[in-house]
Amino acid sequence: MPSAEMDHVRVVLDRHREAIKARYRALGTGIGRRSSRDPTLVVVVYLQSEKDRPSGPQFIEDVPLKFEVTGTIHLL
Repeated sequence: MPSAEMDHVRVVLDRHREAIKARYRALGTGIGRRSSRDPTLVVVVYLQSEKDRPSGPQFIEDVPLKFEVTGTIHLL
């Protein structure tokens, strides 16, 4: 059963997905955990390059953003 936290993060991501992608030149977005030791839910922002990673913590409506550099994504 989805938690209230998951529901909140999903709503925030749905509301801001296009703005996040444009602001950070993101290849995509998703929902994940802050780390293996910290179960806080975050919006994961997939970047093509390290140069696109912002400095300092970033939040959207108090939901933390986590940035992962994936490089170019190719559809199979």
